Amino acid sequence: MTASSVSASRIVLLGTAGGPAIQDNGQRRGPASAFVVGKDIYLVDAGEGVSRRLLEAGLSPADVRAVFITHHHFDHNSDLGSVLGHAWFARRTVPMTVVGPEFTRQYCMGFQVSQELDFRVRHSSEGKVPFWPLLTVHEFSVMDCVRSGTVVYEDDNVRVSAVAVSHGVMPSVGYRIVSRDRDVAFSGDRGGGDSFEAFARDADTLVHEAILYDRIEERFRRAGVNSEVLAHLQGDHMGPPAVARTAAESGVGRLVINHLVPGDAGEVAESEWADSFDGLFSGEVLIGRDLLDV
Repeated sequence: MTASSVSASRIVLLGTAGGPAIQDNGQRRGPASAFVVGKDIYLVDAGEGVSRRLLEAGLSPADVRAVFITHHHFDHNSDLGSVLGHAWFARRTVPMTVVGPEFTRQYCMGFQVSQELDFRVRHSSEGKVPFWPLLTVHEFSVMDCVRSGTVVYEDDNVRVSAVAVSHGVMPSVGYRIVSRDRDVAFSGDRGGGDSFEAFARDADTLVHEAILYDRIEERFRRAGVNSEVLAHLQGDHMGPPAVARTAAESGVGRLVINHLVPGDAGEVAESEWADSFDGLFSGEVLIGRDLLDV
């Protein structure tokens, strides 16, 4: 990153629901956030509906410069292929970088294989450029990011570092994106007991997941969901008090809640989410909703 970066940075929440289920009312799509510098877009995760949300936000998949995957649960990577494909169809001519932990390269290669026939046909019959040269993959080991964080990407706009976070058996990281005028930490999915608070210290904004476990437990027990899933939800995600403590210990000024579970706005209103954080954090708290510009 150089001093020549001049464009103001902003964050757009593209998808704020957590979990693999598609929300019935369509108000929240799968996890995805955009860090935008000028025309350049840096995505954190690429959940269900991200390409459509980019367009609704006045952005284009063709302008996505890099994608940072926190972990390879389905809700976080399900539409990564969509972003890659739509950027190619929009005639992107410079490589897009995909950054992530173990299995990131395998995912990208698998997507290419799944679409190989279409890529070849359109290359030969429509004159489109080959797909694979337009994709750069940087895969890292979560074990290399355990404590202080590791720089995993840098260009003339941003510097991005990653730190390992606790999310059950799934290799997972949080990210911190620093530009000329913004410093934002993204938790990904985490259950606590890691070094994320130190990693996020003094960021201006913390984008963090949250779960209202009592609400989800009641519904899941009625539906006969097994105890292993409930244990994952309780142990590998964080409720409002724990999220607020993370924000306070990190010394951030603004806390933005995303990856909301339950994510159906018809089940838990935004006001109820706001009430769940009332009095827990002295800084600003924003309950995320799709297309919110922060």
